[in-house]
Amino acid sequence: MDTTAPRAIQQLLTRLRDEFLQELPARIDAIERLVLEPRDASGELCRQVHSLKGLGATHGIDILSFACHQFEETLATLGETAPDARRDTLLAYVDILRRIQALGAQAEQQADAIRRMLRTLREGGQGRRAELLLVEPSSAMAALLKERLGPLTVQVDVVDDGIAALELFLHRRHAIVVTAGEPRRLPGAALIAAIGQLRHPAVCLLITADASVSKASSGGADHVLQRDRELPDRLHYQIARYLDAKS
Repeated sequence: MDTTAPRAIQQLLTRLRDEFLQELPARIDAIERLVLEPRDASGELCRQVHSLKGLGATHGIDILSFACHQFEETLATLGETAPDARRDTLLAYVDILRRIQALGAQAEQQADAIRRMLRTLREGGQGRRAELLLVEPSSAMAALLKERLGPLTVQVDVVDDGIAALELFLHRRHAIVVTAGEPRRLPGAALIAAIGQLRHPAVCLLITADASVSKASSGGADHVLQRDRELPDRLHYQIARYLDAKS
């Protein structure tokens, strides 16, 4: 009996699944662009989500297929919902798709947790993203941190100037503020202290390369993070903890 054929088929299926997982971020990016499209792109958005649902089932990633099915149902029922609320709800689904993508081949092992997130979203508890203000003078570092925060349910505004950050905060009242130690015009500790005087319940994190800076000298920051190669992961961890506590 030839046992090589079943083995070859399994190897082919594994390779196709791996290729699909590699292209999955680009597919999710395309869905997000359609959600953010200023014109009505609902038809193409429905097609993209439906296609991803089928591919998830084809490659045995059932939780991806399940998430896309609920995404489709939501698209069908939003109807006359106000544009901003509609966008926020759909972006929350995009966040869940990104979380599944980040888990990769391990997604099915986390299926129960993802189903709970989807149930909460369906019930309206996660329709809005937490707004995060990132104050970072380095465009490269800002892009790196924003990318690392991508899987989380946060809407990130980026500025490189402390005064501009304070003005934007006064307008938007972000839930989270993450600032470098020395952005232009206003130091990070001074920005955090100013936000504290506004008595708005924002979580503030200070990023610094100075190991001697403590919470006591940070202007009232909730956390002080070292500016090193571990920074993106540390920031992701702290923001994820905050979001989990709020859910």
